[in-house]
Amino acid sequence: MADQATILTIDDSSMELAVYNNILGGKYKLMQAESALQALELLNTAPVDLILLDLEMPGMSGFEFLRQIQKIPKLMDIPVIVVSSHSAEEFAAHSLIQGAEEMISKPVSPAYLLQRIKDVLVR
Repeated sequence: MADQATILTIDDSSMELAVYNNILGGKYKLMQAESALQALELLNTAPVDLILLDLEMPGMSGFEFLRQIQKIPKLMDIPVIVVSSHSAEEFAAHSLIQGAEEMISKPVSPAYLLQRIKDVLVR
């Protein structure tokens, strides 16, 4: 379909990226990055409708990535869903303070992830 939303998945685990591909492939146009720095480069090449972001990555953390995109006018309004193995409330609160729409804990339930994406894209 021509109106497929584009989702950028950012995770340093190739296994997690494969999981996203299995869940989202065919339903959305996917772009994938194995680091926050690679993601910033990709964001300069094509428009993205939503970002799925891991927090713990080498080089630049997910929190630092959130701070960076908040400084760039063309990126600051892209909704971000943090997907992390940290389920602690302080991580969720910090993610929201940094500009994320919401936080989902790993391992993700495919049905829950798809519903959250759908809800965020409708907003």
